[in-house]
Amino acid sequence: MVLLLWFGKVRYIAPLLILILWLASLFLFNRDPGWDACALYFFGSHGLGAAAWWASGRKHGLVWLCMLAVLVVAALIVDFRLRLAVALTVAMVLGLNASGNLLAKCTISRGLAYSGRISYSVFLVHFPVSLIVNALFVRFGCLTPAAAVFGLLAAWAASIAVAALFYRLIEAPSVHARITAAIDFFINLRANTTYSPP
Repeated sequence: MVLLLWFGKVRYIAPLLILILWLASLFLFNRDPGWDACALYFFGSHGLGAAAWWASGRKHGLVWLCMLAVLVVAALIVDFRLRLAVALTVAMVLGLNASGNLLAKCTISRGLAYSGRISYSVFLVHFPVSLIVNALFVRFGCLTPAAAVFGLLAAWAASIAVAALFYRLIEAPSVHARITAAIDFFINLRANTTYSPP
């Protein structure tokens, strides 16, 4: 995504490149499990999120969102993938929210906003936390279906708790430091670059 945005510095080139790769992922790469170790496999969902964000900021955002939904539904008709249907649902909810600020009217929006902030931390920690919970349940012989449901809920709650701690102690300070360093780098780069006309 970053490379496509960089290559497409001209106003409409980047969205066009991203649209082409997004469609290729939806109709080709994402349909073949052999590509699941490659970014091209996941670009269908990732590109959908970017396209929904772009569409929601346009004048006729709802029309653009509907066009995106039609393309994804066409891909689902060709080859139904539950993960893509979930991505479409999430993209539409977020796109509609960005267009009309619907979630701001919900009483649970603060909780959703916090969940969104720590979501990358959840992504980073959920797998090791789940492995630890799984190992503990196997070690202590908790192998019944009821224990499995309890273990799932315990892993979920532990993942959220560890992610909140990880976000507060590591991700948030680290992001702030990286953003500040990147801004300083580009300011210094621009100050040291002189333009001489041909």
